[in-house]
Amino acid sequence: AASAPAFAAADPCACLNWQEVYAAGRVLCGEGWEFAFDFPFGPPRSYEFAYFAPFILGFTYHEFCGSFFTRMDNNYCVNIKHHTYDAKPPMNSAWCYVSKEC
Repeated sequence: AASAPAFAAADPCACLNWQEVYAAGRVLCGEGWEFAFDFPFGPPRSYEFAYFAPFILGFTYHEFCGSFFTRMDNNYCVNIKHHTYDAKPPMNSAWCYVSKEC
């Protein structure tokens, strides 16, 4: 029997390992909620935005993607809005990447 890829989870709705998802090219950093803190109504979550994010956001991109998200070798949820305790839904929630089967 063939074994499942390392980034596949037994539960399709379980959070995937951040480092593995980015390294496998399953998403670009910025396609999800990585930059929610910079946008009052959430980031423009799209492939196009993520593709140009290093140029648009400069140091912020490298700080959050290069130094944080792509280095997280775990499957923990992350708060959408960082350092904000009075955020309203959905910004007061946590998120992670899950498989498309979820």
